[in-house]
Amino acid sequence: MKSANILNDDDKLKKLRVELVRQSARLNLNTPVETQLSNWINAGPKWNIAVTLHTPLRLRYLQEGYDELWLERQISVFFNILSKKIFAGIPKKQRPMLRRLITLEKDTYVGWHAHGVITTPDHLADETLIEAINETWGKMMNPYASREFKDRLAWCEAIHGNYQQYCLKTALSAQAHGYSGQFGTISLHNTHL
Repeated sequence: MKSANILNDDDKLKKLRVELVRQSARLNLNTPVETQLSNWINAGPKWNIAVTLHTPLRLRYLQEGYDELWLERQISVFFNILSKKIFAGIPKKQRPMLRRLITLEKDTYVGWHAHGVITTPDHLADETLIEAINETWGKMMNPYASREFKDRLAWCEAIHGNYQQYCLKTALSAQAHGYSGQFGTISLHNTHL
């Protein structure tokens, strides 16, 4: 008799779980995709560092870097070098991935640039990671930058607010894809959650 009640309760719990999933799916049908993705990103890992990376015009001309694929490769090289630096004592195959969300953005007045949020590894302080980011990107880009632009190549600081929303602003905006001169996308190759 007792086992029959337990089985009956298990069936009730299963039905309740299925109904909760259906209800959640129905609610999501009425919520814009941009809002769903934004909520999902905010519920993920704790983001510590906000970063914006620009590339010098001279480098873009030399390498014919006029699209998001070129910028994605530059960012990938950057994170490989940064990973070697911050996880120096760990063999390559055993290195953890630096948790990050990277978006690529193009604006008529700025050109291609990247925004991102990064989770600081446990063994580092935020200031140490910020310094490593600025130093690594600077070494890659400074040889191609004009003197006036060198201090604008990288912006990096601890997050005080909702920078991940700013980071995603163009990538999530459906209207931005058709807007003249503006484009944004999440860099799936450089994002590691």
